[in-house]
Amino acid sequence: MSTAKLPNFIIAGAPKAGTSAIFQYLSEHPEVCGSSIKETRFFIREYSGKRETDIMAYSRYFARCQNSNNQILMEASPGYLVNGRKIAERIKTLLGDCKLLFVLRDPVDRIYSYYHFRLANGVLPKGLKFEEYLEFCQRYNETGQLVFEGYDFQGTHLLGALRMGNYAHYLSQYFDVLGEQNIKILFFEDFKKDNRHFLQHLCQYLGIEPTFYDSYQFDTVNVTKYAKYQSLHRFALYINKTLENYLRHRPKLKKPIRQLYQRLNFRRQQGYSKMSPDTRRWLQNYYAESKTHLQELVGHDIPWEC
Repeated sequence: MSTAKLPNFIIAGAPKAGTSAIFQYLSEHPEVCGSSIKETRFFIREYSGKRETDIMAYSRYFARCQNSNNQILMEASPGYLVNGRKIAERIKTLLGDCKLLFVLRDPVDRIYSYYHFRLANGVLPKGLKFEEYLEFCQRYNETGQLVFEGYDFQGTHLLGALRMGNYAHYLSQYFDVLGEQNIKILFFEDFKKDNRHFLQHLCQYLGIEPTFYDSYQFDTVNVTKYAKYQSLHRFALYINKTLENYLRHRPKLKKPIRQLYQRLNFRRQQGYSKMSPDTRRWLQNYYAESKTHLQELVGHDIPWEC
């Protein structure tokens, strides 16, 4: 029987809620060993149900952790959230009492950020308006439609972004399978307000030393920016993905490369235009019932309005 070390902590959601930054900051803690790439997506793409096969396959992402004394082994695959019970059961079967973190963000802001992130990376079609995108997402939710006039979303998960914001629906399934004791829910808004306190609080939950972050320098990670040259940006994304195993745990090397590239190919303008009030109201109404259920699930108020 294999004795390979597997993670005891997973950041399992949500996309565009600070998970890349949190993974990076935690990876630099001396008591934590992060996976060779941030998003292994193992329980989505590779899990077979054959225990020894899965242990060998999953442990490859933690090869650098096998001879370490790190208290926490972790990965971060925010796409796990929307897969609900299926992923929860797979995690329980293979890892037992693994702790999961879900970082949640105002679903209205999250989908707007996701839209711009995918647009900036050239994944969503150039010129696709946000309101059009929401309409396609809604039609996909209702009918499963993936092809629209002038747009083909087959082979992608881009249209699931709207329903992903119904957090309570998916989280209740994780609670049912893994139990409340193994799930931590935190909020992006708190992370953005005071990332140092956020990380120290998370350290206390994980049972590792929080004072590591007393003088830690928090660099921005995975912020949406629009490129001057899309073809160059697509190539840069490919290189980043190809070399992630090497660069992920060498931040002193990666940081100057990233800064140089940003100066060369990112526009000076930061941020993006505000969402129209009508669209924001529509989304708030769409998510209102889910927010109520989420408050019941976590037992306290949520830091956003719906």
